[in-house]
Amino acid sequence: MCSYLTQDIELRVVQHYVGADGQTVVREHCDCLQAGAKLPSYVLEDAEMTELCMRARGDEDWSQDVQLEQREKGRSSSSVVQVACSSGSLLYVWCTLITVEPNSHMQQRLVIFSPLFVMRSHLPEPLVVQIEKRSLGLKESQLIQGQGHEEPLLNTEAELTHHLIFQAR
Repeated sequence: MCSYLTQDIELRVVQHYVGADGQTVVREHCDCLQAGAKLPSYVLEDAEMTELCMRARGDEDWSQDVQLEQREKGRSSSSVVQVACSSGSLLYVWCTLITVEPNSHMQQRLVIFSPLFVMRSHLPEPLVVQIEKRSLGLKESQLIQGQGHEEPLLNTEAELTHHLIFQAR
């Protein structure tokens, strides 16, 4: 698990396996993935990892499941997951699943979490970005720090067209 997000997220991995007594065992692994960090590996059989979801650190609601199945025969696939933030905003996270050495006993999966849209300003002062969703009649603004700081754009869905207007503070 690797994060390119600018905020900490909590992950829940659900593992299903058959125990020594023949009974199905369900085990949850919960970890905090800090912004820009990597977690140590989980050592699981491929079929054991049945669920992966996330939430903003300290938030109550878990996201929908991250897509863990390969959609094509390729080595990677991606999906977008909506994560609620404590500020009331929504962060859309691009989850990329990369499979290393597929179909071998040494198969590894790398899950990368990154913001769907990112804004970086190299201006000396902060600027305000007006984000319009004209098809929905919605308009929001977000402050973007200058001097090379990177900010994820909040409330920007993948399926909609967004119009951006920039203004100096």
